[in-house]
Amino acid sequence: LTGEYFCSTIHDMTMDATKAVTESAKAIKDGDIDAYEKLIYGLLMSGLAMQMLGNSRCASGAEHHISHLIEMQPDGLGVKSDALHGEKVGVGTLLACREYHRLKESNLKWRDYPEIGNSYIEDMFGDSLSLSIIKENEKDCSKGITAKLIEEKWDEICNIIDTIPTYNELLEKYEMLGVKSCLCDIDVPEEKSNLLLEYSPLVRNR
Repeated sequence: LTGEYFCSTIHDMTMDATKAVTESAKAIKDGDIDAYEKLIYGLLMSGLAMQMLGNSRCASGAEHHISHLIEMQPDGLGVKSDALHGEKVGVGTLLACREYHRLKESNLKWRDYPEIGNSYIEDMFGDSLSLSIIKENEKDCSKGITAKLIEEKWDEICNIIDTIPTYNELLEKYEMLGVKSCLCDIDVPEEKSNLLLEYSPLVRNR
C-alpha cells in the first residue's frame, strides 16, 4: 500500500519460526523439551529477523501497538494494567485478528484517511505524552493510503487476512494454554476496545 520495503527472506524466517512455536503450543504446556527448543528457536529467529531488517516491524504489529498504548497510560484512555507485556500483546493479538476479519466481512465504503491534527492527539495523550506522539507522527505513514488505493488492492488485502487465524481459532488455543484472552483479564474494561483500536496506530510510526 505504501511502498514499504518488504523482504521475502525475512518474512519466511519469521513465518517458519511462528509456525514452529504455534504447532508446539500444547507440547510446550506439557513441558516437552523438544517443544521448548522450538520456542527458543522461534525467539532467536524473530530476533535475527529484526536485526536483518533494522527494526522490529517484522515481529511487532498492531498487537504490540495495543500493548504499548495500554502501558503508556494516556489520560484519555483512563486505564492502568499491571499485566505482563506479553499478556497484553496476547490480548492485543485477539483484538487485532478479530478486527481484520471484521473488516474483510464488512461492506465499508472506504475514504481517504483524515489529517491527524494535534488536538486529536492531545485529547487522548494529554500534556505529558502529546509532544512525543506528535513528533512520532510527523511523517504520517497513512498519508499515502487513499480510498482508491485500498479499493485497488482490496482483493490482495483480503487474501492476506485469510492467512490470519480467526478469533475463535486463536481463542481455542488460548483456552487450551490457560493464558489471558480478554481485556478484563488484564484489568482493562472491555468498552475500551474501540479506543485501543482507534489510537494504538499512533504510538509507533509504521
